[in-house]
Amino acid sequence: MRRRGSIVAGSYRLLRRLGGGSSGFVYLAEDLAGGAQVAVKFLRPKHRESSYQLAQFRREAEILGQVASDHVVRALCHGSDARGPYLVMEYVPGPELAQWLQGRPGTALIFFLLYSALTLAITVPLVWTLW
Repeated sequence: MRRRGSIVAGSYRLLRRLGGGSSGFVYLAEDLAGGAQVAVKFLRPKHRESSYQLAQFRREAEILGQVASDHVVRALCHGSDARGPYLVMEYVPGPELAQWLQGRPGTALIFFLLYSALTLAITVPLVWTLW
């Protein structure tokens, strides 16, 4: 696990952990050059030895880097250091998804379907590449 104050990619100081999911953790960080806040995603240690998980993480970073939309956070950079891969993204403050979904019936299903579609879009080309 990364520690508060650690420097990532020589440019970003970790401030605090924002959350985590099944594949990784996300931290709030500060850009040392300009002071802007960014989000930094790391792969969980148990997934760093999996060529599949590493490829999926890299593909996520590459695809996010190609998306230009006001509705999707921008990828600022990605790479790997001694502790594994990282993805630096634009930080957008707001409530966690679970909090936002409360009181919005039906919205969870829409998000699940969108998430499933995005996962499929990332995974299918990856499977063909690895095959």
